[in-house]
Amino acid sequence: MLGLDWALLTHEGPERSMQDHNDIIEAAVLQYLHQHRICAMRELFRTHSTFTVNQMLLTVDRLSREGKLLLRYQNCCEYIIVPGLAREWSCDALGAMSRIDY
Repeated sequence: MLGLDWALLTHEGPERSMQDHNDIIEAAVLQYLHQHRICAMRELFRTHSTFTVNQMLLTVDRLSREGKLLLRYQNCCEYIIVPGLAREWSCDALGAMSRIDY
């Protein structure tokens, strides 16, 4: 799993601050997006099952608000995630994403 130290993800290691833990989750999300460019939210959650759904939702929400990723509504409660600022993606590219079957 991305080479992250398991002790950092669990309570087995030294005491970590909440910010350290958030930074680990953020790094995992951004690294995955960097490797895959476009992914479904459920795919991201499934591949990072060591984190809770709440942790992942909060991280994705924060990164979206900071402009580090873009959420695109796909259908029936499904979202597609792409890295970077919204202005980096043309309307044509975003429209094509809605036609991709994940």
